[in-house]
Amino acid sequence: RNAVSIIRGSLLRKYTASAVAAVTGCVVVAACCLIATQALASTTQMCRPYQHMSAANRLGQAFIIRNDNYGGQWECMSNSGGQPNFVVTQSSADSGSRPAAFPYIFLGCSWGLCTTGSGLPARVSALHEPQTTWNTSQHAGGTWDATYDIWFDQTRITTGQATGGELMIWLNSHGLPAPGPRTPIVWEDHARWYLQSWITHHAGHKWRIIQFRRVKPTGQVVNLDLSAFIHRAENHDWIRSSYWMLNIDAGFEIWRNGNGLATNYFAARG
Repeated sequence: RNAVSIIRGSLLRKYTASAVAAVTGCVVVAACCLIATQALASTTQMCRPYQHMSAANRLGQAFIIRNDNYGGQWECMSNSGGQPNFVVTQSSADSGSRPAAFPYIFLGCSWGLCTTGSGLPARVSALHEPQTTWNTSQHAGGTWDATYDIWFDQTRITTGQATGGELMIWLNSHGLPAPGPRTPIVWEDHARWYLQSWITHHAGHKWRIIQFRRVKPTGQVVNLDLSAFIHRAENHDWIRSSYWMLNIDAGFEIWRNGNGLATNYFAARG
C-alpha cells in the first residue's frame, strides 16, 4: 500500500467513526428525552382540596389516592405512574389542636368514593384475614403522624361520617407528645403497641377512636395482620362483629409542615 492509500483509509475510518458516534449520540439523547418526557407525563399533581385519582398495582388491584385537605391551607400531592404511591410536595399546614390535612391512599369506600373489587364494606364477622403492606418515607419536619385509619359503622354505608369506630395504627409520629408512662402496652403482629381509646366529637357526631401506637417507630410494615388489632378491639367491646368495616386508609395526619412525606408503596386486602 502506498502512502496515499494509507492516508485515505485513515481518513475514511476517522470520518466513519465520527458519523457513528454522532448517530449514537443522537439516539442516546433522543432516548433520554423520551424517558424524561414519559416520566414527566406520568406524574400527576393534586393541589385542590379533596382532589383524588385512581391507582393500581401491577396485579391490577385498585386503590384511590385523595388529597383530604380539610384545613383549607395550601397542599399538593404528586403520584408517579398511576401506581399506589404519593408524595406531599407542598404543605403550608400550620394547625393547633387538630390536624389540617390527611393525604392518604385507601381500599374500600370513603366519602362516596369506592375502589373496585375490594369486597369492602364487609361485616367484621365476614372478613377474610385482612392484611396490608405500607412502605413510607418520613423525612419531614413539622408535626405529623403516619397512620392507618380504618373506619367502622353499624350499617353498610359508603359515604358520610361513620360512627362505629375509628381504628388508628400509628407507625410513627413527629412533634407530638409521647404516650404517658401508664399507657398500656400490648403485643400484636410481632411488635409492641401503646393502646389508648376515647370518645371524640365532631360536627354533631361522636364515635370511638382506638389508637395503636408503635412503641418502636417504623417506616414500613409488610403483611400487617389487621385482624389481630380488630380482635383486640372486639375483646374490649369497642367494635362488634356485626359492624361493617368500610375501608383501609393509610396516610399522614398533618398539623404543621410535612413536606416530603411519602407513600412509596401500598397494598391491602379486606
